[in-house]
Amino acid sequence: MIEGEATSEGLATKPANVSTYEVEEMKFDHALKLFSRHAFRRDSPPENYISLSEDMVSTLEKLPLALEVTGSSLSGKSEAFWADTLKKLEKAPPMEIQKTLKITYERLDDAQRQIFLDIACFFVGKDKTYPFYMWDDCEYCPHNAIEVLSLMSLIKIKDDNTFWMHDQVRDLGRAIVRQENSKYPFECSRVWNHREALRIPKQKEGSRKIEALSTGNRGDIVTHEEVTNLQKLRFFETNGAFLVGDFNNLLPGLTWLSWRFCPFEFVATNFRPTNLVILNLSCSGISEEWLGWNQIKVASKLKILDLKNRNYLRKTPDFSAWESLERLILEGCHNLNEIDPSIGKLKLLTTLNLNGCESLQELPEELGCLEALIEIMMPCSSCMFKLPETFGNLKSLLTFDVSHRQISKLPYSIGGLVKLRWLNISKCRMIKELPDTVGNLQLLVELDLSFTSLGHLPDSIGNLKQLKVLRLSHISSITKLPSMIGLVEKLEELYANYCWNLTGKIPEEIVLLSHLRILDLSYTCISGLPSTCHCSSHSHHSPFSAGKTIIVPQNHEFPPLAPV
Repeated sequence: MIEGEATSEGLATKPANVSTYEVEEMKFDHALKLFSRHAFRRDSPPENYISLSEDMVSTLEKLPLALEVTGSSLSGKSEAFWADTLKKLEKAPPMEIQKTLKITYERLDDAQRQIFLDIACFFVGKDKTYPFYMWDDCEYCPHNAIEVLSLMSLIKIKDDNTFWMHDQVRDLGRAIVRQENSKYPFECSRVWNHREALRIPKQKEGSRKIEALSTGNRGDIVTHEEVTNLQKLRFFETNGAFLVGDFNNLLPGLTWLSWRFCPFEFVATNFRPTNLVILNLSCSGISEEWLGWNQIKVASKLKILDLKNRNYLRKTPDFSAWESLERLILEGCHNLNEIDPSIGKLKLLTTLNLNGCESLQELPEELGCLEALIEIMMPCSSCMFKLPETFGNLKSLLTFDVSHRQISKLPYSIGGLVKLRWLNISKCRMIKELPDTVGNLQLLVELDLSFTSLGHLPDSIGNLKQLKVLRLSHISSITKLPSMIGLVEKLEELYANYCWNLTGKIPEEIVLLSHLRILDLSYTCISGLPSTCHCSSHSHHSPFSAGKTIIVPQNHEFPPLAPV
């Protein structure tokens, strides 16, 4: 259904955060409208499809979920295809929505089916980022498959980037897996039930088909004998397990290992997950001295390393062996105080998450080698934090947020961030000036300087031709707006409220800002408009023309040019 929509005819649908659809019958005309929206992207079917559509709605017993999924699966298909689908639906016993959904599932290709079953068994409500890496390694073409599954209304991607699936669709997927061998679940391709998973290692003969296995909360021992037959295993999720024995030539296809609460003791030998792409060791008690690092170094294909909430980690491991790494998650490593210089070898790294690394006081100079880095989540520390001068070498960085950080200055090289679109240094109260090179940020769209100690803005601010939002709120040390502000030709919003010492008139050049929609000067000492504004205020392109929002100090001398 179209999430969150409600109509006067009663076609209300569930919002994205609700996990079940209404399954009671609708009125026929409402049901036909819902079906048409998914089959034709309009409220009623084309003339040549009216009869077929009415037959479909009747056969589907006017059940909303069935109408949505079936309608989506028929979108853009020929009349012959519709007729064939209708015959299959008519053979299904009435009110058995699972069999109706099964017909849609059977239309998927093999890769799409594999992804659908993975989501149904393991990833409902989970972020989609990590699974995409696994499916890509399996050559399942996940972007294409997810688009197909979404268009067929079998899944949805919510605003928080997580998978959503109707309970009945999820149950369908799990039923399909169970039907692979209903008597012996350890002979199925996927095992998500933790009680059943406990029996898997003991069933040496039956475990050959397992591709994905989640054991849940389990702190017992997993020996090499118990995983001997897991030759097809590509996804393994376990918590706190102890690996014991010689793992030579075992788990050859393992792509994703989620080993949360991994114990410090590592007694396994020859553990060589050479095909590992995703490694999650979050919430573990291991440190930089953990013996497992040496064996995991063989994972040359590794693209995601998640070390979140590792309180014993004071220094990162050597990254030299993982040059394919794209995402490094160190969030919540509160005692981390050093990043190994080998991070400079991660030429493909796009995401670095240091949020919550409050003991970290500086970044290594080698960070400047990460020219593929798109986003970096910075630590928030009560101690002074230093950015390396090489920081400006991060040519691909799109956003940079160091708000609330104890940073005294931005590096002069910051002008090298040629793709940067958003810069936030708000509440960095120790910053007193910006380097002139900030004017080199040609793609910058938003700049937040609020709550800093800036005394002035550099003239180079006029070079920010793409800037749309400039925030200067609560800067008590600033006394005037620079005349160069008039050159920021695409500026739409300018906030300088609570700048108590901002005095005089608005610069004459501000009348050049034809795109300016919001000018907030409340709680300042601005005394008036520029002398040229009165003749300009009647111009359609003037920032002082009617329809703009200008907020000025109380008891001001401004004429009433615009609504507040």
